Amino acid sequence: MPQKNRAELKDRFKQGDKPTQQDFSDVFESFLNIKEDWLKKPEGVGKPLRLMPQSEPQNWLDFCVSEVNCDTDYWRLHHQPPGQNRKPGFHLSYVSQSRLYIEKEHGKTGLGTCEPQAKLHVQPTAGLDMLRVGSEAPSEKPALLINAAGQVGIHQVNPTCTLDIQGEAQASGWGLTNRTDHWEKNGTLYQHNERVYLTTDMGLHLRRQSETDTAFHFDTDPNQRTLTIHTKSGDQKSIDAKGIISCQSHMTCQGGVQIKAGSAPAHWNEADGGFYRYRERWYLMVDNNLYFRKKGTKNVAFHFDIDSATLRANKFQQASDRRLKTNIKPLEPVLGKIKKLRGVYYEWRDHERTQGYSREPQIGFIADELQAVFPQLVSCDTDKFKYVDYGRFTVVLLEAMKQQQHMIETLQEQIAPLLLTHSKEKP
Repeated sequence: MPQKNRAELKDRFKQGDKPTQQDFSDVFESFLNIKEDWLKKPEGVGKPLRLMPQSEPQNWLDFCVSEVNCDTDYWRLHHQPPGQNRKPGFHLSYVSQSRLYIEKEHGKTGLGTCEPQAKLHVQPTAGLDMLRVGSEAPSEKPALLINAAGQVGIHQVNPTCTLDIQGEAQASGWGLTNRTDHWEKNGTLYQHNERVYLTTDMGLHLRRQSETDTAFHFDTDPNQRTLTIHTKSGDQKSIDAKGIISCQSHMTCQGGVQIKAGSAPAHWNEADGGFYRYRERWYLMVDNNLYFRKKGTKNVAFHFDIDSATLRANKFQQASDRRLKTNIKPLEPVLGKIKKLRGVYYEWRDHERTQGYSREPQIGFIADELQAVFPQLVSCDTDKFKYVDYGRFTVVLLEAMKQQQHMIETLQEQIAPLLLTHSKEKP
């Protein structure tokens, strides 16, 4: 029976009219009835309206866009989703398609599914992303995106793999469970004290992606700890470099270094020679003498005699060009200063700085005494030990000889007349 609106009902009950039985029937049909429509306002303060299922036990309420198409365009609330063995809960659907379901027993929530398997279960839909957190614009980078294929993107619009991160990723621990050719579960990549470590008990092999032969093999066994480079010929070499070997930290060779190319093989090890640093100083240590010569010749240019701590060479030169000097002044009279100096015999003490020096008597200056007269000829190292520049002392001797010669010539001029007079007075 069709329902009437308020205007139509009022028209039936004007003053003086006699409503018919049909009119009263239309009034009752147009009102809600608690027993038939199951919409109830319970007695008591603060109690909300109650909506109970009608006709089918699982259906509560339909939301229609209009009365004309209410059977084809509507949203429905269910107490229990349609289908067999579905659990009670809260279900929202559009016509017959599930949109939201919250299970009553455990609170599991499903989007696009009435059988959620987790606290939140999003069922994929072809061509539609499952989750997007961030910007509303499709072209802008979302904070988090899970597409229809289950691929996860972080700041990535179109993820191309299972996890696609655009930017930096940081994790306190990262475990790999899938086994590949040269990476197993016992391998770990981590950072500690600003260093990055790769640990593996099975050794580490490096090769080209398109090849099966190992190019580099790092043996992490405690008894080995070696790097082996495999060449194309199949030979195994500890190091086989065609150009430059660069080491940013330390390179340790327990058996020494041998260079066998050429007619004169080179050999360097701890027994014959060592180059090292100790207490901020660099040392070159050899048990035999050290020789320098020009390549292709046999003549020795420099010879370091280790036993006597002596350097032998053809000549020593120092920069002295006028173009390199300024504030040039002649030496002041030095003869008086030289008289203050003394040459001495001495022997070297047993000191860490004089180890290997000749123990025979020596001739020279005491640097402390020379410094008081000619400080320019004495220098000090970082430990305040003094050194004498004997080579430049020849300049001082030259000026002293010139001054002495001038004195001799002056005396000769003074006594020449006396000698002439004396010669004339002789009988």
